Amino acid sequence: MRTILLILLTIMLLSGCVRHTKGSSLKTTGQHVSGQKIQRVLIMGGGSMPSRIFLEELYNELKRLFKTSDIETEVLIIDSYSKADSINYDRFDAFLVFNSTTKAKLNMTRLKFTLVFVDAADTYGSRFVQTFQTTLYQKDEWLELVWEADLKVDVDLTRGAQYKEAAKLIYTELRKKSIITDPVK
Repeated sequence: MRTILLILLTIMLLSGCVRHTKGSSLKTTGQHVSGQKIQRVLIMGGGSMPSRIFLEELYNELKRLFKTSDIETEVLIIDSYSKADSINYDRFDAFLVFNSTTKAKLNMTRLKFTLVFVDAADTYGSRFVQTFQTTLYQKDEWLELVWEADLKVDVDLTRGAQYKEAAKLIYTELRKKSIITDPVK
């Protein structure tokens, strides 16, 4: 009987520490052939405050990954204080755009189990759920759609590993589709 009570108590205590997020998923919805090598990408997007927080951290991870393929990046977070007018768009040969297709959902509370009581007011989480249409355009005479996908995120904004996961999904997909290639040494 003591063993069963100890197991139940342990489960209850640990369940308050578990974060109930699903992570990120990426589904390619379109791809078009491009023969041009990408060298400089402007990564841009915007939205609500939670969206911008997520995108800013995602962009930092994407910049790190793109650098491994010798691709220069710059980031533009579109908001009311945007520096959009100060950017020289001619410098870039590609644009990676994140456009939110669903409303951002942010849940700041998380159930906390204390012995046998459930207390939702003491513990704060930061579960963020949203879908972004992710589109890569290359600049030729016009902007040419090269690739697009739906990025679905269900993450805890306080966990850095989830930004890395989402960035890696995008980067891996672009490499798999031969849109980004290894640098020539």
